[in-house]
Amino acid sequence: MNEEKELKPFYRVEEFKDLMGFSYNQALAVARVFGFRFGKNYLIPRPVVARFLAGEVSREEGERIAHELSVINAESEKKASRGRR
Repeated sequence: MNEEKELKPFYRVEEFKDLMGFSYNQALAVARVFGFRFGKNYLIPRPVVARFLAGEVSREEGERIAHELSVINAESEKKASRGRR
């Protein structure tokens, strides 16, 4: 029953979102803070995913993610308001 799933070397935002149960914007914030961009996709490395699964995220890291999430939400709102004009 204690089956450990082998983690992939990198996770795309969509895969990380599904794995962690995050919203897309939350997963994107993590990718922007801890991951890197590869082409059009952000990739999150295995060590970061393992730390999140284990719940080993510091307060400072959480604050960086929260700040990035607020930036993403502001960008989304800005894009949405352009469409309402």
